[in-house]
Amino acid sequence: MAQPTLPAAFLPFLPDAAMALEIPARTAADPVADRLGLDDLFPGGFVDEQAALACLSGILLVRNAFARSHDVCQDLDTAEGRYWHGILHRREPDPANARYWMARVGRHPVHRWLAEDLAAGTGSGEAATVPEASLLGRDGRWDPVRFIDACAARGMTAESRRRLEAIQMHEARLLLAHGAMLAAHG
Repeated sequence: MAQPTLPAAFLPFLPDAAMALEIPARTAADPVADRLGLDDLFPGGFVDEQAALACLSGILLVRNAFARSHDVCQDLDTAEGRYWHGILHRREPDPANARYWMARVGRHPVHRWLAEDLAAGTGSGEAATVPEASLLGRDGRWDPVRFIDACAARGMTAESRRRLEAIQMHEARLLLAHGAMLAAHG
């Protein structure tokens, strides 16, 4: 399966910058996130409500609307809902809870795309380096637990943080595109 692309309807709701590894302690009120709904993301409708709700949770998380994102994803019993739940707890940061949710996701198409992009040097927008390669298992697959551990590491450099944030944003965009495809086509 080829990588899906983000729907144009999602683009106005995505921030310009990569989301921080951790949810900011204080976030300004976000009137867009407060009123964002499925009709905003899927103006032409959708066929899979669970996939559409996972996309809503993801957009809210990317916008740092942590509580509302959690309210949505905690009730989704789908791989995409569990994936957003794992990202949310990774950013909390609660690595143990993030590992739990990522284990419940299992293998996911986003993992293959992330591994391919990191191997090609496109996952963080730059040529692949040893830190990015270390996020892949010996079999060359994306390893979500390694990524959780990398994001939770103490004393990382500003450059490492920036690169991990770029990878995290790439992961979020891939997951949103995949979820939008599922929502639109079932």
